[in-house]
Amino acid sequence: MRGRRPARRPAAEAMLAVQMAAAHASAMELSRRALAADGVAAAADAKLAAKFMRLYGDQLTRPKRHRGDKRTFRVERVTVQGARR
Repeated sequence: MRGRRPARRPAAEAMLAVQMAAAHASAMELSRRALAADGVAAAADAKLAAKFMRLYGDQLTRPKRHRGDKRTFRVERVTVQGARR
């Protein structure tokens, strides 16, 4: 039985997926080290792990920005009334 072939991704998206996997693995390893260590080493590992996590988050939004996916929501009226108990 032949399955459905996966859609081909542009080369840039494939490279981004590899970079995201590496950033995630690095963040998790540095987080593990930070929890196991103490003192200056733990602080340095935690700081670097946070940078990798931030990078991963930025990379999640990159394909949407690249494709021009700009969704905006506008709230015109908001009415807040007192809560009843």
